[in-house]
Amino acid sequence: MKRIGKVILFGVCLGLVLVLIQNSFQIPEDLFMKGYWIGAIVVVVGALVINIFYNLYYMAKMKKLLPLLYGGEPRRYIEGMEALVKTAKGKTLRSTLELNLAAGYMEEKDYGTAISLLEAVEPRQLRVDSARVVRAINLCESYFLAGQREKAQTLYDSSRPLFAKFRTGKAYGGSIAIVDVLSAISRGEFDQAKALLDKAKSTYKEAYLQRAYEEIGAILEKPQE
Repeated sequence: MKRIGKVILFGVCLGLVLVLIQNSFQIPEDLFMKGYWIGAIVVVVGALVINIFYNLYYMAKMKKLLPLLYGGEPRRYIEGMEALVKTAKGKTLRSTLELNLAAGYMEEKDYGTAISLLEAVEPRQLRVDSARVVRAINLCESYFLAGQREKAQTLYDSSRPLFAKFRTGKAYGGSIAIVDVLSAISRGEFDQAKALLDKAKSTYKEAYLQRAYEEIGAILEKPQE
């Protein structure tokens, strides 16, 4: 958005220069204003189109890296994501990339680094709820698995309205189920946690979710030993 602001500022400055030209050459005002507004619209629309394609370019690059994350190659995924973060411009785009970078560190069980990345991304920097729910899910999970239970539960409770919007959806429901189970374990509600885990296993069949459920199942067994 800063790039767009700069383009608009340039357009204003250019407009002032054109006014001087109009006065110097005595161009009829109606003709001048018609040309001025057409030119201004072209500049603004052009800036928006460039910004959209710039973001789409980075999203396409990120999408190509995702098979590495889900295919058991988190280190290569992290290296690719870090390269994108270094070159990306704009807070919103960088925040989105950093959310996805954190997922790589979570896959490596480096929850400290994941937490640092996720905490640095403020929800207001994310324009859509789908990005905000990813941050909340991953930060909750990282807090729980890093042993920061108080922070995890506080975030979990404050994120309930956001989770409710996505709980029944296929895209995020399986991941929200993970933090539901972890929250129940943290509260000592082991029977509830087992019931939630069994339901999640039978509902969400994606391989990466099933792996996560198996790992959580191992955590769930420990308090009962």
